[in-house]
Amino acid sequence: MGILLVAKNEFLKSLKYKKKLILTVLIPVIAVIAALGINSLMKPSINIGVIDKGSGNEYSRFKEKAVSIKGLTIKKANEDSINTDMILAKYSAVIQLNKDESFQVICLDNKVKENIEQIIKSYFANGDLHGFEDTLSEMLIESMTVAQRGGGYILLTLIITCTLSACNLIKDQKEGTLKRVFVSPYKPIIYILGTFLYNLLNTIVQVIISVIIITILPIDIGIGALQLLFIGLTIAIIATSLSCLIVNLCKTELQASLIASVVSVIMSLLGGSFLPLDKMPTLLKYVSNATITKWLVIFIEKIQQGVVNTDAFAPIGIILGLSMLMLIVACKLGERKFA
Repeated sequence: MGILLVAKNEFLKSLKYKKKLILTVLIPVIAVIAALGINSLMKPSINIGVIDKGSGNEYSRFKEKAVSIKGLTIKKANEDSINTDMILAKYSAVIQLNKDESFQVICLDNKVKENIEQIIKSYFANGDLHGFEDTLSEMLIESMTVAQRGGGYILLTLIITCTLSACNLIKDQKEGTLKRVFVSPYKPIIYILGTFLYNLLNTIVQVIISVIIITILPIDIGIGALQLLFIGLTIAIIATSLSCLIVNLCKTELQASLIASVVSVIMSLLGGSFLPLDKMPTLLKYVSNATITKWLVIFIEKIQQGVVNTDAFAPIGIILGLSMLMLIVACKLGERKFA
């Protein structure tokens, strides 16, 4: 009962600042819609850098042929910054064209390098670059789905926005509100869980609004409205649990917002939001098991496949277990912090 009263008081308190409340709801909604919209438009692409070592008009002919292949971009590369450009993924590969129609391919991925070498050999033999079309088709099959990428971006966004909302707990401590509350029969854990419940309900409202708008808009994300809602509710639980932990771990609002930003980005990088899990180095695959983002991506994959078995329930079980663990740790930290 005390938890519900705290959540109710948080809501009534937010009504005093209506503009802030509207922005708190709208900004995450806009971010969620933008994340799914942008990801639905993203298609696999290959950026090739070319170093012209006196090949005559070969670079111009090469670029002219590439125009007809959708998703293939050819640009002149800077020889002095090749290594940096490759590490930063500016180019998928760099091709050095020489005078005698010889060439050299520079690429971090040996499989891609061999593939491009075969394509360039074919180009010099018959002027054909269509091998890149097959490569792009293969990349499309192997790439993450819109729902998986979108889910990762939504989690990243909501962790940050939920933490900013949960910072009211730190603000209440500074303003002395918590001292007055703790004089009453309520224990710190009641107040912590009350603010968590308010934050969760607020995030669920944002998810529901986002799903309704996305359903109306012509955005194809490969899943239905109910599936998207289920994924959104799962993300809401993760984001509010983690934000509760971060806020109870930090002393200031600035600390909380910085840690939330860093943690969400690291989780996205290691969890498979930017790079497919099967493309990661072996060591990172093991490290990713500790991130809740990985299990979210796997959970979304199972939902899209329509799989209903033990494999499908395992990710959601891990997600709920980790969320519960974060909430318990947050309560323990909060009890010590506010005692």
